[in-house]
Amino acid sequence: MSTATHKIHQRYKVSIVSPLHIGAIHALHESIHFKYSEPNTLIYNNEPYVPNLTLPLSTNTIPEPALPWDISGITPLYTVQGKLYGNKIDLFTKDAWGNPVIPGNTLKGFFNSACAWLKRSVKTSQQTMPVSPFSYSDIPFSKSALELSDVKLLNLISEKKFGWKKFGFNPVSQPTPKTASSYYLETLKTGEFSIGTITFLSQDDGTELLGAFEQTLNSFSANIAEHEKVFYNACSMKELEQFYSSLTSKIPSTRNGFFICIGKGTGWSTITGSLYTPDETAKLRIQYNLGKVVSQCPNADCGTPLKIDKFNPHKLFCVSCKKSFSREAVKLNFFSVFPKTRKIAVKDEKTFFPLGWLKFERTESFELSSDPQTHSITIALRERRSKVIRTPFLTPEEYPAEKGQSSHYKKKIKIPDRGNFPTEYNMFLKQVAQLEFVLSIKGDTIQDSITTLQIIPNEQVDEIILHFSRQEKGIELTIKIGAINSAQKNFAVNRIWEILDSLQQNKSSDN
Repeated sequence: MSTATHKIHQRYKVSIVSPLHIGAIHALHESIHFKYSEPNTLIYNNEPYVPNLTLPLSTNTIPEPALPWDISGITPLYTVQGKLYGNKIDLFTKDAWGNPVIPGNTLKGFFNSACAWLKRSVKTSQQTMPVSPFSYSDIPFSKSALELSDVKLLNLISEKKFGWKKFGFNPVSQPTPKTASSYYLETLKTGEFSIGTITFLSQDDGTELLGAFEQTLNSFSANIAEHEKVFYNACSMKELEQFYSSLTSKIPSTRNGFFICIGKGTGWSTITGSLYTPDETAKLRIQYNLGKVVSQCPNADCGTPLKIDKFNPHKLFCVSCKKSFSREAVKLNFFSVFPKTRKIAVKDEKTFFPLGWLKFERTESFELSSDPQTHSITIALRERRSKVIRTPFLTPEEYPAEKGQSSHYKKKIKIPDRGNFPTEYNMFLKQVAQLEFVLSIKGDTIQDSITTLQIIPNEQVDEIILHFSRQEKGIELTIKIGAINSAQKNFAVNRIWEILDSLQQNKSSDN
């Protein structure tokens, strides 16, 4: 008698580890304008689309054509520090209300590549291969999660020497990214997160199936990260080598979650490259002219390195002899490292990021909601209230005593340099400081950039990071607590939410 299958819905917190771009159908092109206004570049978008506006294709000068519309009353689409050059922006894929979305099919593609890699590299039997999930949900992010990334091409000139690609009639490599060609992508910011759900069909509780699924993705991601670490070590890119060194140490220890790399600019190894043996890759390179040719001119008195003929890619061209040669007439050799280029997000010409890394962590603590009128995306903790306290947070022996006391006591934790805080801030801080499990509170500056009320996820069980905001301003608080496990931390979070709810109810009744 067969056992009935049922659906298992696993919720994941999806965090952006490095800038991520999922391409939309179109780009901002003829309807944008880059205007440098020291120290920033203002990027304007004209709607509706203006077909007669063309911007010069140049990476050396700021495009300053006569604009067919008045930008004085238009808010810039982006304001970016420093001087930028360009003539288009590749947009992130979005839903009907403008929220950036990671499509479920993109996740499915990475999983299929991971399974194919595992079959070939580990020779795993079909019976132990994970079953493909029934469905992946699209993962929406808030509009504020988007930023503009300046992406440049890192080009390996020799096995241990690299440059930054500058395109033109005769492409050249630059020693620094400053003068290299740029193209601009809308990307999700590092550190942003949202919620996604993956659905499985299983005949039991799905524990074994879910574990095999996550292990498969982590194995594939670890292989990619190790491959990239070796590449960046070869060209002495210490910052990117350290990124992948950190990633290769985190992936094997990940439990109840996984890492993946998706989207534009992630490279050959994340898609098809790692599925082929070196011999198979060599055949593909010859067949499709992939990579750099290092063959020499067959004329005995020449020996100049050949290039692929621009007018006939099935032939090779000698710039000295001004002749093309068939492949059969040349001893065909390719550059030993493949692929030899990487797309890198560059900030301030000093900070470099690879593209497309995400971390998925199983979670039941958060929920995603959408405003029915504005359709804006919000992530919040689920079930914030704790109505019944069944057990004490700490026993008297566990709690730090003061002056020989061994029982709970009301504390008055001083928060230095609070200045002239609004009344509501002070009321909240005072009540939190008197909670019996709170040991200290740090945070003394109100910031315009903190405009949401949320608990920031972190791995420390004895620490809660809270963004407390009112009237478009807020403060980041680091609250040290006496928790020794996650259950106690969750209890503390609920108690703090009770204070927030109480303040909100009192404010509503006063009004």
